Amino acid sequence: TPDFNGSSFTYSAIDNDGNPDKTPATYTLNSPPETDDASGELNPGDMLKLSLAPNPGNAPNTIDPLENGRDPDVGGSILRYEIDTTTITEGQLFIVNPTTGVRTEIPANTGTVNLAPNDLVNLEFDADGAFNGGVEIKYVAVDNYGVKDATPGTIYLNLPGVNLPPDTYNAGDTAFPGVPLAINNIPNSVGSKGAGGTDPDTIGNLPVSYKLNNLPAGGKLYLGEVNPLNEVTTATIA
Repeated sequence: TPDFNGSSFTYSAIDNDGNPDKTPATYTLNSPPETDDASGELNPGDMLKLSLAPNPGNAPNTIDPLENGRDPDVGGSILRYEIDTTTITEGQLFIVNPTTGVRTEIPANTGTVNLAPNDLVNLEFDADGAFNGGVEIKYVAVDNYGVKDATPGTIYLNLPGVNLPPDTYNAGDTAFPGVPLAINNIPNSVGSKGAGGTDPDTIGNLPVSYKLNNLPAGGKLYLGEVNPLNEVTTATIA
């Protein structure tokens, strides 16, 4: 259709007895690109190149540097990035020409601004003298077929020492009686597989651990293979 933005469908093999596969496969049509989160810390008046390697214990500093997105499609590529300038709530965002050093401001509150693929790593942020942190700049990757990432990335900018909480994905799938289901194969709310989450305060956005708050009713959880020795019997495992 004219407004196609990627799609997927599931299908199942059926044997000669008419029995379908109880774990349907997924066929994805034009997978969306992936846009990463990033984070940094600055004091008022600081300037930070958002793709700079981390330098812990010093400000300004990137905690998780800004990196180019990815397109999982064969032959796919990032066509552009779109920055939501209404989310530049403090300070100033600039594109820096890597050859000349000339800085071009991306003004706040000017709608959506398109960014060439190679310019993402050339972004710099200036914290003004009244910078209080809490800035969350939203941006999204668009691939060469015009498909956008359904989960925009966020650039978190805060004062030094501010801890951002992690985010945990919702995930779910159909379970059949007597058929084990691998948790790492379950579709989650960000369009990929595996229960999990992200932490904007860490390189790679990976949480340190997970905590199981309760056990499921009507079934059992195992760490690893289905074996009585691997059964999870307490909800405090992390």
